[in-house]
Amino acid sequence: MPPEIKFQPLTKTFHVSLPPNARPHPLCERAHAKDRIQGLFRALLLALLLFTPRLARAQNIPAELVPSQVERLEGDKEVIKGDFPGLIYLPKSNTPTTDEEYHQPYKIACGVYMAERSGDDVVRYARRFIVYANDTEILPTLKRVARTLLLLHALEKDRLRKDHPRSSETVEVWMSRQSGGLGAEAAGRQLRNQIYLFNIYAERAPAEWLREVAHEYGHFILPGFAGYTEPEEWGNGVLGERLFLLWIAQEVKAGRIPPDKIPFVTPEQFDEHLAKRIAPQLKRLAGEGIILSALNQRNAEGMNTLTAAALYIESVYQSKGLRDAFAYTESSDGSIFYKGGDLYRGLLRSLESSNRITLQFPLLQWEGMVQGAMVYLPRGDFQVTAEAGIKKWEVVGSEEGNLSQKANQLHVGKAGWRKLKFFLENEKVKPLRLTLTRAGNEVN
Repeated sequence: MPPEIKFQPLTKTFHVSLPPNARPHPLCERAHAKDRIQGLFRALLLALLLFTPRLARAQNIPAELVPSQVERLEGDKEVIKGDFPGLIYLPKSNTPTTDEEYHQPYKIACGVYMAERSGDDVVRYARRFIVYANDTEILPTLKRVARTLLLLHALEKDRLRKDHPRSSETVEVWMSRQSGGLGAEAAGRQLRNQIYLFNIYAERAPAEWLREVAHEYGHFILPGFAGYTEPEEWGNGVLGERLFLLWIAQEVKAGRIPPDKIPFVTPEQFDEHLAKRIAPQLKRLAGEGIILSALNQRNAEGMNTLTAAALYIESVYQSKGLRDAFAYTESSDGSIFYKGGDLYRGLLRSLESSNRITLQFPLLQWEGMVQGAMVYLPRGDFQVTAEAGIKKWEVVGSEEGNLSQKANQLHVGKAGWRKLKFFLENEKVKPLRLTLTRAGNEVN
């Protein structure tokens, strides 16, 4: 859940008309200056309370380790290998600690480390999470939470090239049997570099554990899209739970994550969750494109559209496209947070500045693409290269002066959403991919 901000009620203000040449008394000028200074101080204090991270307290979980030190660690340790390596370390003994928000005691702490490689060799482990609990009976779930966090961090770092900020390198995750005063239905909350997982003994589906961890981590690591009236003010939680699932699905399909290594769920449960939460959104936008007016809504439908838009950008324009769209996203109201429409404008700016655009459809092949899919094409002249197995491609609706295509040349006189169709040599062709290179940027 987003951080809670409480404001003091405003005092009533009276307006009094003064003569044009009237000047305030020097004492009033000093009083107004004092009020301005106090106001700035209060604003600074609020920002510090909201965004200043808490320093991790677990002294026996080092911030960094090298492989030779890992061998000498006392306690339960699991070295994760493969494409997303890391370390999970549960010390033999811990010093009890309390969380800063609810002042609840915790006697178990588990360190989660990302691995840094030089070539094929791990040369360093860097701590990115500490997961706390208070009961040994929850340890199996704690370790699954730790593995989930390690995977989500690795995926985000791989796809968006972004690590935790240096001021918050370690995120503390508190597994609480309490509800945090947010009601029995509350599953979690994120506050600065703190994540709370509430009601940990309540019954929940395996996929719900994966969803909740991704949701709260999304609040911490993904861009801050805010201003929604429902289901919550911040949109990066729902974005996180769906974007991380899409990344996992793509990595499973690419063979980088074995299906039986997905945290909490079986391959069948994951596929079912994907079919319900991800595939319908991609298929909807394949038919209609991303609509700005829908993104500008501030209700639950607006948040769903924001999420669907990010998933569609990731799926069609790949991680580079989403990364560039985020990089070009600017707040339209001058604040440090974004609205849904800001992502749309960021996508358009990123495409307009790109000399090479790769379009692919890894999760849109249910019907052989005979119906086509909507893509945004910026203005320009392009050389088009198709992957082997694509017999023909077509941008539907050629218009005099605005859109024309000939052989492997495409002229877009007016930018906009267009339907792209493929004609395949057979139904098994994959991936479905086209590369558009701006004229003058071809590599011979």
